[in-house]
Amino acid sequence: MAVYRTIHISFWQDPFILELTPEEKYFYIYLMTNSKTNQLGCYEISKKVIEMETGYNSETVDKLINRFIDYGKILYCRDTKEMFLLNWYKYSWSKSPKVETCIKKELSNVKNQEFIQILTSLFIDYGYSIDSLGIKKEETKEKEEEKTYKEEKEFKPTPYQEIADLYNSICKSYPRLTKLSDARKKAIKARLNTYTLDDFKTLFQMAEESDFLKGKNDRNWSATFDWLIKDSNMAKVLDGNYKNSTTQPKKQQSTNKFNNYPQREYTADDYAELERRLINKGL
Repeated sequence: MAVYRTIHISFWQDPFILELTPEEKYFYIYLMTNSKTNQLGCYEISKKVIEMETGYNSETVDKLINRFIDYGKILYCRDTKEMFLLNWYKYSWSKSPKVETCIKKELSNVKNQEFIQILTSLFIDYGYSIDSLGIKKEETKEKEEEKTYKEEKEFKPTPYQEIADLYNSICKSYPRLTKLSDARKKAIKARLNTYTLDDFKTLFQMAEESDFLKGKNDRNWSATFDWLIKDSNMAKVLDGNYKNSTTQPKKQQSTNKFNNYPQREYTADDYAELERRLINKGL
C-alpha cells in the first residue's frame, strides 16, 4: 500500500468543496488521506481512531460522518467499522494490472456484504475482468439487476427541503420555516425511519385544520414545526388527537330543585293573599 495519497489541485475549486465549512473540508481531506486508506477506497477505521487523529470528540465525529452520509459522499458501517468513499474509484483506480491486483486483494478483506456488492458492480463497470474476482457471470448479472429497498434507501438523498417546502405551503397559519438546522435534519431523518412523505403531508394538513394547535386554547399556545416533528407529537397529531370537535357542548343542568317549578311574576293581590294566610295561621 502506498504511504502517500494524492489530492488534485482542482479539489479546492470543486463546487461541492466550496460550499463546505472549514471543519468539513478538513474532515473530508482526513477521510481521503488517513493511514487506513487503501487503493479500494473502502477501509476499516474505528471512530476512536478518528477522534484521536483529528482531535475531534465523539459527538463531532458522529455529526461529521452523518453529514457526509447525507451528502452522498460516504457510507459507514458501525458494525464492521468500515468507511466507504463513494467517489474514490473515479480518481484512484486505473487500468494498470498492478492496481487491479491490489483492488482485488483489498476487496477480499471487505466485511460488509452490501459494500462488496457495490464495489463489485463498480469493478465491472470500470472494465476489470469478472473472472479475476472469482465471481460467476450469472451471479454478477443477478446482483446487478437486483435492487433491494435498503440499497435504494442508502443512496436516496434525505428529502429535507421537500418536507420544509410542504410545511411552508400547507401550514400558512404557523411561523414560516426559514432554516433547516442540523437538529431539524436529524429529527426529520429519524421520523423517516417510520413515516413517509405522504405522512408528513397529512401531518401538516391536520395541523393546519386544528384550531387547538393554532392557538385557540386556554393557554394561547400554538404548535411549531419543531413541535410537530417530534416523535410523540407527530404520532398524536396523526392519530387525530387534535381534531376540532364536531359536537355542540351540552348545557349544564342546574342542581336547584326549585328550577323544576314553572316561573311566573307575582302581583300585589298575590302578596295580599299570602299575608292573609299567614295572619290566619297566627304568624
